[in-house]
Amino acid sequence: MAAPMKWHWRHWTVLIGLGVVLRPLFTSNSAILLRSGSMDVAAPLLTALPVLAMAVASAYAGRLLLRRGVRWTVLASGFALMVGAGVRLGGDMLSLIAGSCFAACAIGALNVALPLLARTLFPGQLALATGLYTAALCGGAAGGAAFTAAMVDEGWTGGEAAAIWSLPALGALLICTAWLPRRVVRPPTRVPPRHPWIAAAVFMGAQGALAYCVFGWLTPMLQLRGVGLADAGGLAGWSMIAQVPGCLIMGWTMQRPWLRAAAPFAAPLIAGFALAGMQFAPLGLLLPLAVIQGIAQGALIALAMLFISARPLSDGEIAILSARVQGSGYAVAAVGPQILGVLLARQSLFAMPFILALSFAAALAAIFARRSLSFGSGGLVHVDHRVVRESDEGSEGHMI
Repeated sequence: MAAPMKWHWRHWTVLIGLGVVLRPLFTSNSAILLRSGSMDVAAPLLTALPVLAMAVASAYAGRLLLRRGVRWTVLASGFALMVGAGVRLGGDMLSLIAGSCFAACAIGALNVALPLLARTLFPGQLALATGLYTAALCGGAAGGAAFTAAMVDEGWTGGEAAAIWSLPALGALLICTAWLPRRVVRPPTRVPPRHPWIAAAVFMGAQGALAYCVFGWLTPMLQLRGVGLADAGGLAGWSMIAQVPGCLIMGWTMQRPWLRAAAPFAAPLIAGFALAGMQFAPLGLLLPLAVIQGIAQGALIALAMLFISARPLSDGEIAILSARVQGSGYAVAAVGPQILGVLLARQSLFAMPFILALSFAAALAAIFARRSLSFGSGGLVHVDHRVVRESDEGSEGHMI
């Protein structure tokens, strides 16, 4: 059941507000390392362990959603995100890693809740809702990199620049406390089929690995080929900013039957070849390639969420599916940037082939993952949507 129209602007605020605060944690860490020169032996752990923590939390978040409900999960996770970001105020590597991992667990639970929240609040506008909140994810990632680097350049310590991101998390928590509506999600009636979730998980892992390679290594990759730090950081920023329209474009594309078959296969290849091409292209082509890569990467993020939320399953089943896909997917994504980092450190010739291998893996997985999506003549169709009002709660309902 769609929410009353008079509440829609508040629902959009909740969805977009949550999306904005879920990625600055990761990109701010990369910006701190680059600006402070803290690339010591523990630095790779700061990029790997939070993503791994997010994967573990994602795997258990589905059961948490069914037992405690979406509202409780979102509010508790929002509070944990705020606390974890604040712990980074210490500024030493231990504080950064501990706070980031704690906050990443909260992000993992919120990642799983967002597809279900989009279906609940916007059952007739799922493609638009998915595109907007994934665009908010990308916008938050770009902001986390740009503003954190600017703060460090202005004399802030790394801990202060990292901890300031607890304030947007507090704002999102207050918005959700005030405007996140109460709903009931019924438990799953059957186990989601194995094949679709495996294909979606492989896609989630491959595109996530590409995304975190961009977040963590695009600037160092450009520096290795002789681009100055300021210019390399600017190109990485443009790539992240371009992810925002990419998310919106994919939401529109997947509602067009004549594009629906080709877009999921083409987007990973464009993202991978553009990223690898930035290592060999003339300097004058770096900005166009960065923008192209960002648009394609943003499209992949939106597509990964659609592969979860656009299934013809009940809301309870979507909670389990989301946990499976994101839990296993982000575990793979955590490994990708570390492999690339080792290859880059050794100046291995296999660094760019590794990026291309990730893009081909995502493209092949997309062929299988797109098969069970539910579309109708008017666009995205939400099938078997089981949402009732609090007053209609049955004995088997779970409060959001």
